[in-house]
Amino acid sequence: MKRLVVACSLVASAAFAQPGDVPAGPAEVIVGAQDAAERARQDRNLEQGSQPQVAPEVLRRAAGRTPPLAQASADRSIDAGAIRVRVVDADDQPVAGASVRVGVMKADGSRESIVRQTDEGGLLELRDLPTGSSQAYRVNVVHDGATYSSTPFRLEPDRGHRVQIRMLPTTRSRRSLLQTLGQTMLEYRNERVHITEQAQLVNLGEETIVFDDDELRIDLPEGFTAFQSQPGMSDQRLVPDERGFVIRGSLPPGRATLVWAYDIPLRGEELHFSHPIPFRTYAYRVMSDAMEGMELDVDGFPAAQPHEGHQGHPLLITQVERSPEDPPLDRLRVTVRGIPGPGPMRWLALGAALVLLAFGLLMATRGGDRAGALARAREARKAELIDEAVELEELFAAREIGPQYRERRMREVVDELASLLRLDEATDASRAARGQGKKKKQGPRAEPS
Repeated sequence: MKRLVVACSLVASAAFAQPGDVPAGPAEVIVGAQDAAERARQDRNLEQGSQPQVAPEVLRRAAGRTPPLAQASADRSIDAGAIRVRVVDADDQPVAGASVRVGVMKADGSRESIVRQTDEGGLLELRDLPTGSSQAYRVNVVHDGATYSSTPFRLEPDRGHRVQIRMLPTTRSRRSLLQTLGQTMLEYRNERVHITEQAQLVNLGEETIVFDDDELRIDLPEGFTAFQSQPGMSDQRLVPDERGFVIRGSLPPGRATLVWAYDIPLRGEELHFSHPIPFRTYAYRVMSDAMEGMELDVDGFPAAQPHEGHQGHPLLITQVERSPEDPPLDRLRVTVRGIPGPGPMRWLALGAALVLLAFGLLMATRGGDRAGALARAREARKAELIDEAVELEELFAAREIGPQYRERRMREVVDELASLLRLDEATDASRAARGQGKKKKQGPRAEPS
């Protein structure tokens, strides 16, 4: 029902939208930062250049030092349809009165929560819960701004589930927070640059760091659009606003990876942008799509070197490593020169258009339905835009995004939807005109005598 309401509202808004420049559209959904094979490939390539070993002693200190904070497993000794939760502190002592929230995610997309408190022994048992694949459960314990969560699980029909959550002391200090590796990747599209960034973070302390103010923020380049972040199972959230985004949530001892992406306009043959780096950083890497004659310059970094990326895709890469004695890396300043034409993707878009035209002519000679294929592509894109609008409303209702960002992103969605509707109208008008033309050529039919 919500999707239907949003769809009707969007179509009504788009139908009355004024013609203008067709927007670039939302950024691609970031499925993940890098899979293991991609990381290995990049590391092999960079070993020939200036690839540092990213703080191995730091990672060894972070790994295995803290016992698991959340453990969940099926248990035959627990009745079917039951979840038994035990909450302990850093010394494995039971925590009485801990607030436990069990999230229920149903197959139809709806959600609900069950909130209870532990008893004097730090225990809570929920009984008579639905089993099977129609719902999944996740146990969360909130403590002083930090959230400790199990991985989602389903209740099997013949046994219950045991969950243990370990709560740690919290701190608002970020002295133990280190970025072992930051990465920025530049991809050039039609008159815009798609920027994907990643922060590999480690909490070297014994307490959970809580981010509950506006101090841990990244101001993105002026004019950025189409911000997206990678959703994860951890307690870190990137909350966008008109300036960039703020990091909320918490980070227990150990590692976490944050990923976000956005677009900025590309004007001319040079690109300049910068933004702050709010983390104490060990190493930072900048990668760019490469074309002949292009230069990548990052302030304070060594000269960028060419490397062969995935499937032979050429890249320019530069990386810097910081020791504790070096000045902090507090800002990223990037310049790219020699970008072909007003935007290299313009030529690729032209080539793609020619390929599409040739494909359409081939289909026409073979009786293919080119117009139908384009119409189906437009319908698929309209469905994607409506889904994004529904997600925006849900994020706004959950206070994950602010009103200004919601308004601006919704306006971009409406503008793109309006451009698709205008294409539909133009196609219908052209089809009607062709029909009228055929009638005129055929002339009036003779009346039967």
